Amino acid sequence: METKIIEQAVQFDGSFAPAGFNAVTREASVQRQGRIAEAAGLWADVIQGRQDPYFLRQAFAPTNESAFRMLCEKYPALFRETMTTSDFGALTVDVLDRVLLGDYTEVPIPVMPLVKKATLRDFRNKKLYYVDGMETPFTAVAELAPVPQRALVNRTPIQYAPTKYEAGTSISWEAVVNDDLGIFTDVPRRLARGARRTIHKAITSQFFDTNGPHASLYTAAFANIINTTNGASANNPTLSITGLADALTVLSKQVDSGGDPIEIPGTLYLVVPPALFVTAQNLLHQMVVDVNVLGGATNARVRVDNWIVGNMGIIMDPYIPIVSATGTAGAKSWIIVADPAQKSVGGVTSIGAEPPTQ
Repeated sequence: METKIIEQAVQFDGSFAPAGFNAVTREASVQRQGRIAEAAGLWADVIQGRQDPYFLRQAFAPTNESAFRMLCEKYPALFRETMTTSDFGALTVDVLDRVLLGDYTEVPIPVMPLVKKATLRDFRNKKLYYVDGMETPFTAVAELAPVPQRALVNRTPIQYAPTKYEAGTSISWEAVVNDDLGIFTDVPRRLARGARRTIHKAITSQFFDTNGPHASLYTAAFANIINTTNGASANNPTLSITGLADALTVLSKQVDSGGDPIEIPGTLYLVVPPALFVTAQNLLHQMVVDVNVLGGATNARVRVDNWIVGNMGIIMDPYIPIVSATGTAGAKSWIIVADPAQKSVGGVTSIGAEPPTQ
């Protein structure tokens, strides 16, 4: 059949006609699938006792003409007169030598440095208590005068109900026994990855909402939006050296409840979506900066080292465009977060910008 079709497809100049070539390809594919199915059938018959193992050995290396003829009659698509002794072995690769495609490599949760972790004892409602006060500068006191007394100020506790996330699957005992590729042994690892992604997305959702930086965290009352009202040179600047300079200006103006500056001695995290990752890396590895503003002018440019990123690290968060799914502005938002692990910080500070659509 194959030879006949090929002969019809060959033209006088020796080239293949497209229609004939496609017909040969389709016919060969159908025949191969049939032969693979019958090879699997022979293996199943031997394993389940319906066929003597002797015939399996004859399939690999025929030595008995009668046995081989019987195989040709029972498995006609598999065995033919023109078949070589290596054909069945090659088809057996498709039947037995199967490998499950490798899984993804695990990576740490990149946004974990942005939050503090706490272990809860149960699922009852929780309250977070925190206090302020006693941190404003001291006043001068005359000799033998009584020491001015200060008191802690109790802030309104934050109450919340813990949220439980879970997922599972059901697998029959028969499916586990019949699993020759180890697919079901991969299930715990997949569920563990789902748990890690749940934590990752939950943290991202604390800083971002559907429109960009979270509207409950970045507010006019907190004065943590990068805009001219809070001291920046532009409103919601794009990620650039000038934008980072504006961010540091806004950050340095943060004060606590007593009106004193919030001290930020630790690392600052520049959190960006995938669309800004290359830009962020270029900014942090830029060697020198030419400044036309904030110390320079059009005709008096200042060239400085890239000091602005000296204590800044990059966190690329791939969940930002997923959480901020409304439009393209949210996917290009960026924020700067002070390290919450620094105990000397007067308050956890975060500032953000939602650039216009680019």
